Amino acid sequence: LLLLLLLCGWASHHHVLALSTTPTQHFLPNSPVLTTGVDFAAWKNAFRNCPRELEPTIIELPKGLPPDFPTGTIYRNGHARFCADDDTPCLHPFDADGMIVAMTFDASKPNQVLFRNKFVETEGYVKDKEMGGMSQRGLFGTKKSGGRIANLFQMDYKHVANTNVIHSG
Repeated sequence: LLLLLLLCGWASHHHVLALSTTPTQHFLPNSPVLTTGVDFAAWKNAFRNCPRELEPTIIELPKGLPPDFPTGTIYRNGHARFCADDDTPCLHPFDADGMIVAMTFDASKPNQVLFRNKFVETEGYVKDKEMGGMSQRGLFGTKKSGGRIANLFQMDYKHVANTNVIHSG
């Protein structure tokens, strides 16, 4: 119900959530962590544009992993490309192109993590890269490149593949 109210704009007019208030530190007065339970700086980083894929990169961990840390790979799927090559912005995170991120941990190398990322090459992503802009509208309000005339009578939507990962093979 709260999500529905937020989407409808009721909460912003009736102050259901006060996200812009200064948090108080009742429990840990000298802690760098906000005691509200929300790390706004980290949250904002989830919406930074990732314009390209990186080469596989080894990240050095200054403190290393705990000795009982499991060996394996963690996969994350989510929105990553919030801006087309022509700077047309996504107006909602779910309109951004999807990316798979993999972080591999190896117990024999406790001070290192292998980082890899790859865009999900949907038809819309490939078209965007070919034209250098936003080729289709987003389901959540993002307009295609070219302004109002280019968006007039455009009823098709881009599939961004940014909400789920399924193991295959």
